[in-house]
Amino acid sequence: MKNYKKLIESLNGKILAPQSTAIIEKAKEKLNFSEEIKDFFMQTNGMYHEQLRVLPLFDKSNPKLTWDSIERANDITTTKFNVDENLLKDFAVFAELEGLTCAMVSKEDGKIWYEDSEGFHRTKLSLEDFIANASKCL
Repeated sequence: MKNYKKLIESLNGKILAPQSTAIIEKAKEKLNFSEEIKDFFMQTNGMYHEQLRVLPLFDKSNPKLTWDSIERANDITTTKFNVDENLLKDFAVFAELEGLTCAMVSKEDGKIWYEDSEGFHRTKLSLEDFIANASKCL
């Protein structure tokens, strides 16, 4: 398993304590995100670094910091991102980029996609590399 906590600390990012395994498993089942995303959540409940935010799982004991959660981002009635129901069938939004756009993971193959002013683009990056690169570019 990759050491996401160490990576985020090396980038001077901020993290939240991880949720319970049961909550993480329930979210993975509901949102169908990749094992890589699950491994991330086993170590930390989201991260913040300047303009990159890996969205947390909602924590009712900490609603102020987890309100803009991965659950809200993937609910068509509460998402603030430029996604529709068809897109959310195939992808799980997991990150906020520059406060305006998002990054998603394909439910089919686990590949990461990101949004910019020209639309959505597929990457070949692992989650670890995506976090490292996005933290430097944004």
